[in-house]
Amino acid sequence: MVAKREISISAWMSAETLPNLFAPRLVVRVLNLATLWAFLAWARARLSANHRVLGLVALWAAGTMFCAHPANASILWSTATGGAVDSSPSVVNGVVYIGSDDGRISALDATSGSFVWQTITAGAVDSSPNVVNGVVYIGSDDGRVSALNAATGQILWQTLTGGAVNSSPSVVNGVVYIGSDDGRISALNAATGQIQWQTLTGAAVTSTPIVVNGVVYVGSGNGSLYALSATTGVVQWTTSTGGAVDSSPTAANGVVYVGSDDGSVYALDASTGAILWKTLTGGAVDSSPRVANGIVYVGSDDGHLYALDAITGLVLWKTLTGGPVDSSPFAWNGKVYVGSDDGYLYALDAITGVISGQTLTGGAIDSSPFVANAIVYVGSDDHRVYAINATSVPEPGTVALLILGLTLGSQRRWLRSQQMRRGNAGQRCAMAAVGLGLERRPPSAPAGPQRASTHLDSPNLTSRM
Repeated sequence: MVAKREISISAWMSAETLPNLFAPRLVVRVLNLATLWAFLAWARARLSANHRVLGLVALWAAGTMFCAHPANASILWSTATGGAVDSSPSVVNGVVYIGSDDGRISALDATSGSFVWQTITAGAVDSSPNVVNGVVYIGSDDGRVSALNAATGQILWQTLTGGAVNSSPSVVNGVVYIGSDDGRISALNAATGQIQWQTLTGAAVTSTPIVVNGVVYVGSGNGSLYALSATTGVVQWTTSTGGAVDSSPTAANGVVYVGSDDGSVYALDASTGAILWKTLTGGAVDSSPRVANGIVYVGSDDGHLYALDAITGLVLWKTLTGGPVDSSPFAWNGKVYVGSDDGYLYALDAITGVISGQTLTGGAIDSSPFVANAIVYVGSDDHRVYAINATSVPEPGTVALLILGLTLGSQRRWLRSQQMRRGNAGQRCAMAAVGLGLERRPPSAPAGPQRASTHLDSPNLTSRM
């Protein structure tokens, strides 16, 4: 597991980050206060003192419950494991496969979250499973790469490397490619686990390899990105960055994108390794880039999720969360889903970066979300695996706005009906409106009590709503 990094207080409290960090919560609180004001105005005119207090408490409770963490209502299920879940899920044929720090590899029913099977290894499982042709391939901290029957969890083979295996396997053309903490990149026969070749980098390889057009691309803790022959392991080129490359590369249109602990996101020519552009963030980039519709999405330890132009590296937008973002984003249906160390799973608009929903878990989310059948699956350091409805996350403050609108509408209709039915009641309503600040007295109006009009279209009774 990659050690978490500290972020300085000064960085978090900068003029740029502070408003963004608290903006969603601030909006919700303003909406709640506006709702309470509207209710109080209505209550002053209609309810007794005791009923006002009870109604105020009930409304405050409702606003807090429905607006503070609106996305929590969209959790379909959560299943407890025996350890932190930094592994990222794979979902195949209605089953969620995932590892956990208690050394277990779990298969869960994607609909209910119930266990289909569990298999125990001798080390923490931070590696993410890859399911191919009915076989689950995965690494573990005991230094082994394992192949398991996807239906039963039975171990088909295990191959020992020289270090913990936090890298996740890629399986292409019957070969498993994976890294290990002894600095090696290994190619294993997918059917037998036999080692076909190994290439030494000299530092831990927690990055997950990708294979494109017969070339393996993978990062190393020595600060370099490697391009290797998929058949022989011979190095074709290396490109150095200014920090460890624990991020896993992705490739699109002849370009390889990867993050580095030097705080930059790199775009490299897939054929030569030449740097096409690099974009600096405010923290280490252990998150792995995702490319969709010409945009590179990636997280940073500065707490932001970034959207970069895939051709130029220009920052299109960046959105601040409440903690480092080591989770890798998943783009689906116009949204980008990503976890943060603040414990939230975020849903953001893919074009604008505006947060459209967020779901709170009980621990940091370093696991990367996976969307299948409109459900987001993700692990958390609270030892749980979550299934979250991807399409029903309400925006913060939606309920508060609804209550506010209904309350204001009710108040206005009631005032109109009462003043039309009773002249004396109209006078009392106008006086109540003065007390609530709804009436604006002309500057030339003389001091002393004035007779209120019984008609709402009187020039002396002007609504500010």
